[in-house]
Amino acid sequence: TQSFCYDILRTGVQRAESRGFDPVLTVHDEIVAEWTGPPEEGGPLLAQIMAEPIDWAPGFPLAAVGHSMTRYHKED
Repeated sequence: TQSFCYDILRTGVQRAESRGFDPVLTVHDEIVAEWTGPPEEGGPLLAQIMAEPIDWAPGFPLAAVGHSMTRYHKED
C-alpha cells in the first residue's frame, strides 16, 4: 500500500513540475513547492493537479487541498 501511494505522490510531483511548480520536499502525502505565479492561484492549482485521474490507477479516488503560504506549517 505504501509503495502504491508513493507512486501516486511521485506522479503528482512530476505533473506539478511540468506545470511550473518547483517541488522542494514531500511530507507524508503532501507536496511543498515554490510557485512564481500569483499566490492565490498556486494552492488551488497544485490541489487540482494532485487530484487529476491517473491512467494506471483508473477509478482510484483522489482529492487534495492546497494552500499558499510564505513558510511551511501544518494547517488545522
